[in-house]
Amino acid sequence: WMGRQIKKHCAAKYPGESAKGVSMYAWMRSTQIRRLRTPAPQVARGTKLIKDVD
Repeated sequence: WMGRQIKKHCAAKYPGESAKGVSMYAWMRSTQIRRLRTPAPQVARGTKLIKDVD
């Protein structure tokens, strides 16, 4: 589900650009323990990041 939403958002925001690897990066980033992430998260916990693109 997350991968499809990210690809949809990228296609809407950056038309004509390749989104190859973006969903995999987002999945890998979301499964890491927050305190151990490198580079460190720049957004506070609970912040809504993506608006619906529909």
